[in-house]
Parts: sequence; C-alpha cells; structure tokens
Amino acid sequence: MNEIGLAINRKVEAKTYTQGELWLGEERFCFVLERPRFDPDTGEENARCTTCFKAGRYKLRLTWSARFNRLLPILEGVPGRDAIRIHAGNKVTHSEGCPLVGERKGVLDGEIAVLDSRAAEARLVEKLVERIGLDGW
Repeated sequence: MNEIGLAINRKVEAKTYTQGELWLGEERFCFVLERPRFDPDTGEENARCTTCFKAGRYKLRLTWSARFNRLLPILEGVPGRDAIRIHAGNKVTHSEGCPLVGERKGVLDGEIAVLDSRAAEARLVEKLVERIGLDGW
C-alpha cells in the first residue's frame, strides 16, 4: 500500500452535521460533510448510519462499489464500522455515516451542504488512481 497522506480535518461539529476539509498531502483538496459526531437521539458516538466514524488512521483502498455502481475509495479497519466510502452527496441525509465530498460549501433546501459533489468525487478518484492504483478491481 502506498502512503497517500489523505486526511479529513473536521472543522465544525454541530448537533446535526460535521463539516470539514479533505487534504491530500499538503493540499486542501475539497470540502467534506458528515453526520454529527454524536447521535442526536441517543448521544452515542460512532453509531452506524447516524454519526461520523471515529477519527483515526485507516487503510484506504479503491474498489468497485456495487451499491453506487462505480469505483470509490473505502476506509478499512474503522472500529465498529464497515463500508465507509468517500462519495458524492450534498446533504447529511445523503450519507449513512460516510464522508460526502464537494468542491464548495453551501446551503441546499435550507440545510448545510457540500456542492458540486460529483465533480469532487470524480477528481478524488482520479487522483487516487494516480497515487495508489486500483485494488480489488
């Protein structure tokens, strides 16, 4: 596995969302929107489908996603979680605990959002293919 230097820098932890930036090495690559750190109903941290995953160092691979029907990055070894894909989406409700990427931050239908997400996802996948190649393909 090549060392990719991908990091998610979480900047805002609100009750209903987590907002941050995705970095590749020394470059801020795009913006990230995730579920909140704590489940709004139970207060549980790292809860499947309702919160963002725990911060840490994880293995990153590019594999085909049957669910999304395209090549996507997946984080492996996240405690208590699986299938953490970095993918396109605009609002927190477009994720079940995965980071959503976007070219810019904004508001959509009155909710905090990341925008131009498909472009950010495509750019990210392209960059990762260059840096680490395809795995599980």
